[in-house]
Parts: sequence; C-alpha cells; structure tokens
Amino acid sequence: MKKIFFVLIGLMCIVGLTNVVRADVNAVTPNINGINKVNYRAHVNQLSQGIQTTDLEFISHRNFYSCFEYRTDGDVSQKTGEINYNSAITDGLYPFVCVNNNSLIKTISANNYVEVRMVFGAETDERFDWTRFDVAQALTAPEITGFKNPDLSCGAITNIHSTTVDWTDSTGGVGGVVGYDYSINYPLVNGSGQGDWNTFVLNSQRSGSLNEGVHTIKVRAKDSVGNVSDWSNECLIIADWTAPDVVITNPAEDSIVFGVVDVRGSITDAHPHHYWLAIFDANSGEKVAGPGTVMETESLTDASLLSWNTTQVPNGDYLIKLEARDAANNKDDGSLDWHYVTVNNLKTKDQCKKGGWVSFANPKFKNQGDCVSWLESNENAKGNKKNN
Repeated sequence: MKKIFFVLIGLMCIVGLTNVVRADVNAVTPNINGINKVNYRAHVNQLSQGIQTTDLEFISHRNFYSCFEYRTDGDVSQKTGEINYNSAITDGLYPFVCVNNNSLIKTISANNYVEVRMVFGAETDERFDWTRFDVAQALTAPEITGFKNPDLSCGAITNIHSTTVDWTDSTGGVGGVVGYDYSINYPLVNGSGQGDWNTFVLNSQRSGSLNEGVHTIKVRAKDSVGNVSDWSNECLIIADWTAPDVVITNPAEDSIVFGVVDVRGSITDAHPHHYWLAIFDANSGEKVAGPGTVMETESLTDASLLSWNTTQVPNGDYLIKLEARDAANNKDDGSLDWHYVTVNNLKTKDQCKKGGWVSFANPKFKNQGDCVSWLESNENAKGNKKNN
C-alpha cells in the first residue's frame, strides 16, 4: 500500500511539471524520472529554462554511481560510437555524466529540447528511458503592420490627431511573452525638435496622440525573465495639419488679357499631392480651358501651369481657378485662388470703331486709323503680335 501511495504522489508531481515529457516504461527502464524524484532516488531536476538552453541537475542519493546519458533535439548522431554499458540497450552510447551520492549541474544548449535517460549504474528498478526537457525558443521579433482608427500603413501622411499602433504578436521566450517595449521618436510641440519616449505595454497595440511632424515607432517583445527580441521594423507616421498655400501669380486679378497667356502660380506645402486648375466663362460657367487635376508632389514657385490661347474664346470675362490639396487631404481658404480676367483680343475692324481702339494695349494704337491699318497689314493677327 505504501508503494502505491508513493507512485500516486509521483504521478501527481509529474502532471504538475511543465516543459518535461515523461518516458515510457518497459522491462529495461521500468521507472520514470518523476517517481524517482518523489522516492528520493537518482533523478534529474530542470533548474532553469533559458533561450535554447537549460540547466539540469543530476542527483544521486546513494553511495554508488548513477549515470545519465543526454542528447539534444533527438539527434542520434550525437552517439559516441561505443557500445552502451547496458547490453540491453542497442542504440549505442550517448555522452553521459555519473554522480555518486552527490549532484552535478550541467548547462546544455539545444534548439528545442534536451533528453536524458538513466540505463546503467544505479539500481535496475530506478532506470528510466529518454525524458524530455524543453528549452525556451528565441523570442520572435514583432512586426508593426500599421495603424488603426483609421487603417493606415507605415509611412502614412495624415491629418488625424491620434492613432493606434498595431503589431504582430511575438512568440517564444522563457515563460512566454509578457509584453512589449515601445519606443517612439516624436516631434516636439511648436516645431522645437524631436524627442524620444519609451514605455512598456502588455498588448500588441498602443493608442496615443500625435504632434504635427514625423513619428518613428519600434517595438520589441519581452519574456518573463527579461529576455528581449530584436526590434521590429521602424514604422513612420507623419501628422500634417497645415493646408497648402496657393497663389495665382499671373495673370493679375481684374487684368485684361489677350493672345497666349502664361498662367502661373505658386503652391507651398510640406507634403504636396495635387492641384486643380481650370478656366471658366464667368457668365455661363462653362469650362473653356485647363488641365483639371494635376498630380504634383513638389512645392511650386511662380511656375508655369498653363499656356492659355485666349484667341480661341470670345472676348469677355473669365474666371481662373487654382486649388490644391496635400497628401494629408488638407485644404482651407488659403488653398485656393480665383482670378477674374477680361479677354480682349483684336479680331475685326469693327472693334476699332467708336473709340474701341482705345481698349487695346498690345499693340497700343494712336487712333482708329492706326488700329484699322494694323489689322489690314496683319491678316493673321489676332490682336497680339506675339501670336504671329
């Protein structure tokens, strides 16, 4: 009855062990390590579990040798090439340690696990077959996949003021992953440089506010004993709350235009994305010229945006519209500029009559006869010598 009690206690202890896989029992190895430990016989203790390493303690409580063979990851090539000291064991001899009424601690490295058996020395009823002791796996580095609320990729330019960083769960480590070191390089307020901030979070997400500028974030996993993984990828998010400034630099507001007009403008922004340019008949609202939307990722200064041939439209009032949005979708009142202009091209002699000659600036006439003479001598003229 006493023997049965010890066996039951041993089995309960074995069930409570983690990272240990018990051996099968047979005629050659009739016992298991856990029961030997309970019954104060030769056994092995796993003292610690490290990243792909473990400390094993080989123990003998009697005044004769107990010998323990060991191997890693089930690698049969680790055999010594000698015959096992137990003739019933036919798979050869592995490296071993022997202890006599004392103990020995040995650190063994392995990719996944270490196995130990005791098949010679000790009492025959103490012997046990391969018993597995797992080692911890290296922590896998997390990967920052982007941002939530709204969903954004690394490198995004946005006008939001807060976000949630999201990364993949890491695995491995001693006792598993307990959390993540979170590191961010962020813009200080009022454009006064960059700062660094670090914290520890339990989950694979973190929400926080943004300042305007570039934020660079990285994370790494940590296990229960302080081991850390490699850092993740660095993930950038750029907060941009400033809309583009837009100015039509030519032609001027309320100017009289003729011939071919070089429509010019300036667009200033930290992260330009596109502009929109169109010209409309001021009375009918009909679009008469302009490229519409133009992708442009550089700021522009007094740049030529359109060559507008005003001879292709009737004389009259027109509205030039130039607007822009940046990569963060910012746009405000300063992101658009509208200019009204009057097209006044000389096309017929009738335009010279009744004082009409006075309204033309290029060429500029002295009188009605000068205006008519100019038209008669320039059959293809449209009122502007630059168009000839």
